[in-house]
Amino acid sequence: MTHAFVIAFRDRGTDPLRKANLDFVLEYVNSLNLGPIHLVDDGRSGVEQFARHTAYNTGAHLAFQHVDVVSFYEADMLIPKTQLVTAIEWASQSPGLVVPFTERHEHNPQDSERIRNGEIEPWACTATVIKPKPRRTGAINVISQETYNLVGQYDPTFEGSWWDDRAMHLAFDMCAGPTRWVEGPSHHLHHLPGYQGGHLTFEDRAATTRNRRRFSRYERARTPEQIRHLTAGN
Repeated sequence: MTHAFVIAFRDRGTDPLRKANLDFVLEYVNSLNLGPIHLVDDGRSGVEQFARHTAYNTGAHLAFQHVDVVSFYEADMLIPKTQLVTAIEWASQSPGLVVPFTERHEHNPQDSERIRNGEIEPWACTATVIKPKPRRTGAINVISQETYNLVGQYDPTFEGSWWDDRAMHLAFDMCAGPTRWVEGPSHHLHHLPGYQGGHLTFEDRAATTRNRRRFSRYERARTPEQIRHLTAGN
């Protein structure tokens, strides 16, 4: 069983914390020694909405040529190695999405900065907010090539923030079997949120609205074929 990471990122220049988080996460993930890291973008530029799923599909094409299992890993997440190793093993054993955590710990700006500066380990921080499963599944997706093929791909029509994770959760469950969670925490480093705040533009909010409408089509899908029709971008 072989494994790689795919991390999607493009700096829109709207929040310097996102690039700071990426740099720290890249260093951390590299230290895990669990396989190569593919850092991919969506082919867009400037302040255009970030299309994470488009980047993930690019990464999947690169990674699955050489490995059996890929962790699609967001650029602001930290997770204990033991949980990730378990998730990789589970993903290799049978189809289906594996999420390597049951709690997402949302760290505040001050603790996130201390973590990035190496002043404190993320596991030693008391998070401002803790969000339990089953929401927030998209932060780290561990899947086999078989699972990726069963679902078709990540839906490239999603862009900006919100609803894409929930849509793909439904897609994986219907096409590849029930999602499995590895018990334990994950840790999210702070940045400007994509769902609220005065920093969001009209285009940011419009993208989220489109995503919500797209998600409703996943809710109405009743067969794997209907799901794959959607993930194909139709």
